[in-house]
Amino acid sequence: MTESTMRIPDINPLPLWNLAHAYCEARALHVANDLDIFSHLDEEKTSGQIAKLLGLEERPVRMLLDACVALNLLEKSGGRYKNTPVSSEFLVKHKPFYSGNFVSLEASSYLSWARLPEAVRRNRPVARTMKDEAKMKFFTHAMHSTSVFSATMLSQVVDLSGYKKLLDVGGGSGVNSITFAEKYPNLQATVFDQGPVVKIAAEYISGSPAASRLSTRAGNYLDILPRGHDAALLSNILHGEGTEDNRALLKRVYNALDAPGIVIIADVLTNEERTGPLFPVLFALNMLLDTENGDTYTVSEAQEFLEGAGFCEINTISFDPAPLSIVTAHKKARGTY
Repeated sequence: MTESTMRIPDINPLPLWNLAHAYCEARALHVANDLDIFSHLDEEKTSGQIAKLLGLEERPVRMLLDACVALNLLEKSGGRYKNTPVSSEFLVKHKPFYSGNFVSLEASSYLSWARLPEAVRRNRPVARTMKDEAKMKFFTHAMHSTSVFSATMLSQVVDLSGYKKLLDVGGGSGVNSITFAEKYPNLQATVFDQGPVVKIAAEYISGSPAASRLSTRAGNYLDILPRGHDAALLSNILHGEGTEDNRALLKRVYNALDAPGIVIIADVLTNEERTGPLFPVLFALNMLLDTENGDTYTVSEAQEFLEGAGFCEINTISFDPAPLSIVTAHKKARGTY
């Protein structure tokens, strides 16, 4: 083909090119967060001032700050930098909704994602975060920072005023139990998770005004569940397990739950074609990297798990743009169906 006959495609390749180096955007955020830059920038500073605070050369700091401006994480005026509202709210340490620990978790996940070709070819996990106690603890603290936000949303849409005792299955740091117990003064809650995790939950619980109504119990939800609860919560549990394990788990929940009772599933669910939303679809690959059989599921699959276990009156709430979906279902008292 000669230069004179070469045809420029009508399709714009720029979105493809941007996608090909999208990791650059994430890495700029990861490094800025790792250096705790945002905690210094609720008040304006120059790149030189930030470099001095960090003990670094001014040139790389200026480059990183400018990248954060282009990513709408910082504002720049007259050579001085300042947090945007989103960075101020979520990336400054010691603020209520600080999410920097989650960003650090994603930065560590970047190394696992570099091994995605291996996971795809072998259909086997390459990371296994929850099999390593140190990683498990890091994961639990990191998830607490973002779960404060989702727990607040969850407590606003799920009414537990008529229930007495909540079983928080795989409850992690206990953030959901704490949030519900603080909202409902008559509610008790049990955080049920692996031993190293419930030790962390106990630390968070100790700082809650509802601590006297909160407890922990160590165990594996794939083996057994405590009884004596009329509400059960499975927050971000389904995606870590395969289809058959989820069916068995929901049946185990049904059998352990008092009647009348309620079960709440909060998870990242896809549409029925598994083509979106983007986060749950990509998160399925994260489960490929980190679990034997985990996956993200559709709303109808979650409903099927619940119906197969014996639950009824299933209701689904999806949040947009947040990737969280909530599915509730009930265990009726005998003779009330």
